[in-house]
Amino acid sequence: SERARELLALAERGAARFRRRQIGDVRPVLWETTTLADGRELWSGLTDNYIRVTGESPRPLFNTITPARLVSQRGDGVYAELLRPPL
Repeated sequence: SERARELLALAERGAARFRRRQIGDVRPVLWETTTLADGRELWSGLTDNYIRVTGESPRPLFNTITPARLVSQRGDGVYAELLRPPL
């Protein structure tokens, strides 16, 4: 069980390193779900290379793909800034 914990920690460090290297990139995001946090509507989705991202939009994003700039790492995901909201 100790070895399993070590392998899981190694995998998480690798995933975090991968997410950090993507910061600043613009990726297409498929937006899936929304939540309210501090009065803001936050959307969650996946990039084309399977990074979980959250971002804000004044319009609904469900099941749409938009370009987004990956801005900062947040926990096990990344905060993204939408570059072009859907029409």
